[in-house]
Amino acid sequence: MRVGFGLQQVQSLKQTLVMTPKLQQAIKVMQMTSLDLQQHVDIELQENIFLEEGQDLELEDEIATELKELGSDDLETKAAEETEPEIRVEDFLDDSLPPFRAEVYEIEEGDEDRRSENAQETTFLDYLSDQLALLRLPDRDRDICERILGSLDAEGFLAVTVEELAQETARDVDEVEEILRYVHTHLDPVGIGCRNRQEYFLVQMAAQDDGDPVAHEIARNHYDDLLRNRIPQIAKALRDRGMRNVTAERVEEAKQWFANLQLSPAQGFLEGFHGVFRYKTHAQPVIPDVVVVKEQDEYVVKAVDESVPSLHLNRRYLDLLRNGSTLGADEKKWLEDYRQRARELISSIHERGRTIENVAREIFTVQQDFLEHGVKHLKPLVLRDIAERLGKHESTISRATNGKYVQTPRGIFELKYFFSSALESSTGVSASSTSVRAIIGDMIEGEDPARPLSDQKLSDMLSDGQLKVARRTVAKYREELGIPSSSQRKKRW
Repeated sequence: MRVGFGLQQVQSLKQTLVMTPKLQQAIKVMQMTSLDLQQHVDIELQENIFLEEGQDLELEDEIATELKELGSDDLETKAAEETEPEIRVEDFLDDSLPPFRAEVYEIEEGDEDRRSENAQETTFLDYLSDQLALLRLPDRDRDICERILGSLDAEGFLAVTVEELAQETARDVDEVEEILRYVHTHLDPVGIGCRNRQEYFLVQMAAQDDGDPVAHEIARNHYDDLLRNRIPQIAKALRDRGMRNVTAERVEEAKQWFANLQLSPAQGFLEGFHGVFRYKTHAQPVIPDVVVVKEQDEYVVKAVDESVPSLHLNRRYLDLLRNGSTLGADEKKWLEDYRQRARELISSIHERGRTIENVAREIFTVQQDFLEHGVKHLKPLVLRDIAERLGKHESTISRATNGKYVQTPRGIFELKYFFSSALESSTGVSASSTSVRAIIGDMIEGEDPARPLSDQKLSDMLSDGQLKVARRTVAKYREELGIPSSSQRKKRW
């Protein structure tokens, strides 16, 4: 049998999900936070001549029509109906970057006042490199410093060994050690590039003018015992080394010094973002999207109007487009494109607000006990529950709750805070995992410091309260709360 190669046409039928630009924008706007949306609108106001801030009551009917077209079905259902073959959903549904992140830097040069209103971010590596550029160093030493900065992990610790750096640069290990110590003390934050937390503690203590010699000795020679809270053993070892007046109480006092130290060089300086260092010059404030208030013994969910800008279409350009008999075909098309873009943005913003408000209303229909009695009374709730109540897709509910905040009588919370898995109880009534975390935290807070509660004991106590929580689950929740183990919490005097 002969085998040949050649070209041939094969016809096949397959389904592909594609979305129109209108639907793309609706989904983008839905998943934006309030701050991102404000910044996005700022850019659109600069670029689109049809957009103006404020309300135009005469255009409300037109906007309502847009809302019916966009909101008659769920966004995910609408995607199956509106198709344009040149746009692939795979290109759009890339969550590796927030939707606004790629647009925020498109502001024209010279518009410094408006640009300064946005949260400013630069890479942490750039922040360190800028400092390095100001230091007078020989080129060979500068090369090692740059390699050190390029070898940091997400916490600011050195991720390679000194021996590896020495081999890469053809330098002696002692020389690299000396340059590494230089980086520790001459760049901000102090201790950047330390190899582990013990070394980082020692660098921080050396930089303090009023350090505690006992704490310094503990960090240098008894760090492992400190992690295991072996206070009496540390006191005895220090007395054996000549510090005869050190008691367990004195070790406990020295231990407090560690509470004032940073846990990692990058703590407070950066936020992990898909493996990229980001130095945040200032944090973004939280703007609630909805508020829950009590009116006549009932809780009412209301949208916060100030959380998103109010927009309307420019009347002058509308009239010009409608009555523009002197306009050429290209001019009319140019104006019509901007008008359509503005209408779609306004419709998307209205739909976003309406969806968030509806989602919040359904959440607090379920979580009303939280409003009355607090976090311990949260009920199990998953995205599917709200999706079924509203007849929407789970991904729409996810976008409407991620990064969206609600102001309640008990504080400001992200909407997704109220979703949690269910834990079985002996009474048949499920309990929220979030409320169980709060119960565990309260149990530990009220324990005897000399006899702290073990994870198994906490599990038994929860079982006595008719909640079935395994020991490993208790340990997981305790760690999520940032609470150390019972052996580390124990005080022996």
